[in-house]
Amino acid sequence: MTRFQVFFTVPPMPNILVTTFGATWQIVPEVLGLTNPGLVDLYANHPDIESIRRSRRDAGIGPADEVWLITTRGERKMCVVSGRPLELLPL
Repeated sequence: MTRFQVFFTVPPMPNILVTTFGATWQIVPEVLGLTNPGLVDLYANHPDIESIRRSRRDAGIGPADEVWLITTRGERKMCVVSGRPLELLPL
């Protein structure tokens, strides 16, 4: 009986942030301020910034590599994946 060891690397999965616009577009900078403070440091001057940082750390929230926005408004349905727009089929 022969033993084989296979070594391979799996590319890291991107952290994908999925959100909806809901009633306002303002959710996007708020959520990015939480997940990606190096990109959007929205909470830098918040009086309880240490609590926000602790919550982020305790919940294991890391920076998002991609942001997927979902909205029910508009005529055009599309999605951007890895920087390339993809048309979506109507539901």
